[in-house]
Amino acid sequence: MKHTKKKLKNTMLNAMLVVLLLLLLVLMLLTWGNVLQQAGWNGMWSSSVAWFGDGGYVKRAGDAPATYPTSIAMTDESGTLIGVVYNESTLGSFYVEIAPLMSGALQQVTQFIPTSEGALLSALQEETIVMQYSTAIPMRLLHGWLSAQNAADLPDTAEMLLLTRSGELFIRSDSEKGDLYMAQISIDDANWVTTSQNIMGTAVHYAGLQPSASYQGLYAESLITDAPTQYDVLQMEIPDFGDPEDSNDLQTLLQAFGYSAYAQYDIAEDGETQIFVENYSTLEISPTGKIQFQATAMTGGLSDDFKNDEDSIDSVIAQVDFSQELLTSVLRAVGSTAGTMLQAVQTVSEDTCVLQFSQVVNGIPVQTTENHQFAQFKFQNDVLISAELWICTYASSDEKLYIMPEKQAAASIQDGKLHQYQIAYMETDADGRVLPVACLQ
Repeated sequence: MKHTKKKLKNTMLNAMLVVLLLLLLVLMLLTWGNVLQQAGWNGMWSSSVAWFGDGGYVKRAGDAPATYPTSIAMTDESGTLIGVVYNESTLGSFYVEIAPLMSGALQQVTQFIPTSEGALLSALQEETIVMQYSTAIPMRLLHGWLSAQNAADLPDTAEMLLLTRSGELFIRSDSEKGDLYMAQISIDDANWVTTSQNIMGTAVHYAGLQPSASYQGLYAESLITDAPTQYDVLQMEIPDFGDPEDSNDLQTLLQAFGYSAYAQYDIAEDGETQIFVENYSTLEISPTGKIQFQATAMTGGLSDDFKNDEDSIDSVIAQVDFSQELLTSVLRAVGSTAGTMLQAVQTVSEDTCVLQFSQVVNGIPVQTTENHQFAQFKFQNDVLISAELWICTYASSDEKLYIMPEKQAAASIQDGKLHQYQIAYMETDADGRVLPVACLQ
């Protein structure tokens, strides 16, 4: 009898659990039904599907740089300037180490004032951190990438940031004009010491502190390496999405622009370019590597849905993030792991912005001609309405080349102005080889 009562008690408990589970399921269905009724099935699908074919939107806060410095350095605990120059494999980790110090400095700034090359030269003799970019980066983007929340009156752009341990922050805004600014801030000395112990790189030197007069044509903060460096010669190939036997993934490319993986297409008058038409937009894919997206109406544009809080993220930062994610997906379609770099931001009008990107191979930018920009995106009211890309892949060959060292490049300067020494891939010969070259900006 006692065993029977215990069995009956267990049965009642199990029944109660089943009832509770059923009630929970009913509640969930009612909740989802209400949401679906408000948004509609189509609205629910469009808010959860990925534009980029990667399983979902990557909702970002604008703190992942679309452009890393090409050169970076810091004085280590022994007093030696340690840096990374055009080296993709180590630059990222170096950047992560010094970013908190640079972020803390930017957050303290209340005002930048114009300063002189002489003041900068004096600062270089102290313990320093320097970040140098190959192009002028809008300060609003750098603020976001470095998670600096201060909204001080900043210069529009920056090509170089230099921070001293004594608390001076220098910004070179425009290398062509030579605009230089400085602000006084305070440094967390304990963090400075810890960071200087963690950095890894090679010994570098500031051009302005070299005894030789040969470097006088370079900006004082230019980083000089101890020995000539060899760089890979690249081999360029253009993908062929029209070849059914080619390994390039046309479906991934289509999904990157919000098209169905099985979208129908027409052939252009040249007999080769594929033209896809869907959702009030067109997508043209040419065997020359040119990809052109054009919205024929605002509803056909691609919206940066991860910008869901206008108060928390700058609209240009959102557009840069959106473009970079799209580029990553496009490059994935051709099997490329090359990086990308924001090259320019052009404000056409109050509601229209144009972004230009370059490719980066092994930390070195690939410069293209004005008529063949790697990628250009046009946004209107935070909607991508057009895009033009010239897609190709780069592979390192077995060949390496020395480039003109900083000293020789500086000695060739005859215009009496200061220049920034840079390295880029920018010359393509008849065999499709892309050569590394030294250049002065």
